[in-house]
Amino acid sequence: MRSHDFRAASPGEVLVALVPEERAEFERQWCRAVEIGDPVEVSRVLDSGRRRAVLASQLGYDGYRRMLERAERTLRTGESIAGAVSWDDLKVELGLSG
Repeated sequence: MRSHDFRAASPGEVLVALVPEERAEFERQWCRAVEIGDPVEVSRVLDSGRRRAVLASQLGYDGYRRMLERAERTLRTGESIAGAVSWDDLKVELGLSG
């Protein structure tokens, strides 16, 4: 699946690209950041939304939801996803261990 380039996406473009269940929270965070006038917070909220919009675009809404469910399950249970390797093993595989 081809993803839209969200690097310069407006807040409105991000909002539309998010899964429906995340839209209200993004809009709340965006409005609060703009209201307090903190450019760092505005940037943080928009960048976070853009990253989530990219994932939703690449994975599709159902794939994005499955990714979140797997991450939540891994955090809750501590179980690794089948086929996952540790960071240390990956560094060795890539020749980055030193």
